[in-house]
Amino acid sequence: FPVTILASFPLLAKKMAQYHVTEEKDQRLCIEAARKFRDKKPFGLENTLGTEERISMKWEDDQLIECSWDDKDCFARAKIDLLQIDGDNIGTIIDHKTQMRIEKEANTFQMGFYAWIVKKLYPYITTIRTMLHYCHPDLNFYSKLYTWSNEELQTIEDEIKIKHYRDWE
Repeated sequence: FPVTILASFPLLAKKMAQYHVTEEKDQRLCIEAARKFRDKKPFGLENTLGTEERISMKWEDDQLIECSWDDKDCFARAKIDLLQIDGDNIGTIIDHKTQMRIEKEANTFQMGFYAWIVKKLYPYITTIRTMLHYCHPDLNFYSKLYTWSNEELQTIEDEIKIKHYRDWE
């Protein structure tokens, strides 16, 4: 299969190899599905749901692109406990916490980072929200749902870049 096409979807290429997807027609179907999911509302579904979403991205030609978790050039990694994208392209991230100390708002830097990386990976998302779930049996508390503005996401990106470049000096 054309290496240039598979290079655009490194995680998909790895999974196809893992599950022995060797026939070209099956590979083409997988790649077309990945393109649809990446570029627009996925398949017209009402909801897309992911748990333990591992997202990793790297810089290539001044653009952030998805890469494998172990890629040596990886710039950012996130493990999202729960990601839901609804039919209106609204993304909701829920992060499960086991600690007893409660944050009533889900506007922490960690949640902002998750919102930022999800928005970068799925650019069709129009609104990105976060929520903390404190799942300790004595708490079972959900924070308020927090909606991130584009300005806040840009601030998160700026902070990430500053830290990254400072670490490389």
